Amino acid sequence: MCSSDLFRSAIVESLSRVHPAELRRYVENSADALIDAFAGDGEADLIDQYTRPLPLLVLADMLGCPREIAMRYERGMTGIIEGADPEASLAMLTKAVQDLVALRKANPGRDVTSWMLRHPAALDDDEVANQVGLLFASGTEPLNSLLANGLRLLLSDDRFFGGLSGGTLPVQDALDEVLWTDPPISNCGPTFPRRDVEFRGHRLPAHKPVIIGYTAANTDPSRASGDRTGNRAHLAFGGGTHSCPAKGHSRLIAAVAIERLLDRLPEMELAVPA
Repeated sequence: MCSSDLFRSAIVESLSRVHPAELRRYVENSADALIDAFAGDGEADLIDQYTRPLPLLVLADMLGCPREIAMRYERGMTGIIEGADPEASLAMLTKAVQDLVALRKANPGRDVTSWMLRHPAALDDDEVANQVGLLFASGTEPLNSLLANGLRLLLSDDRFFGGLSGGTLPVQDALDEVLWTDPPISNCGPTFPRRDVEFRGHRLPAHKPVIIGYTAANTDPSRASGDRTGNRAHLAFGGGTHSCPAKGHSRLIAAVAIERLLDRLPEMELAVPA
């Protein structure tokens, strides 16, 4: 088994040990805490106050990560994205995941970090820290996007808003729509041709990366299939052996987070144009 297979098996098998009921509880607890902070104000910036912080809080619970370490990781990641002091930000981020691994190695628990440390792949501390950092990075901003776009659709599109006012919550349908038309990651999945390839009049040189356009593929007019309700044959989570290992977790987190918000604030309306 090659190194990439070992890393993936450690992540996939450790994530599989997170019970859906436990994950739902993580989401509900964090969602309620965030909603409590703005519910009485009459208005909120749902991205800054809900959809962006919630994935980090839930991932911290899944990884057995204390809030203080999670907040240091977030500050480091924000610094890298904003580019103010990338070296210092990278050092802060790296130290945060290393501290988490050291903590869980000394005090193992029922969490993904502890399970990766004890996985048969026998990853060393640095390798586990890299996988933890990967989970944080790939699980926060994409989930923020899925949550935000799902809420925008539910609160602005008559197809879904009618269902809300009628007493039903077609959250899964809205998530399917977003994953087809506005997925959290538009372009990713780099692949490297092993030899020069001619593809529809374009030359793809060997060993040069080709980036897959998930959004473009999903919305290709020649592949349009009309009503996509219940259709999950999109590429939002990638495909094949390198597809997202946490797509089930992501859908559950997004669905529960949106349902919780709409249940707590059923009269919510957009204050700005969609």
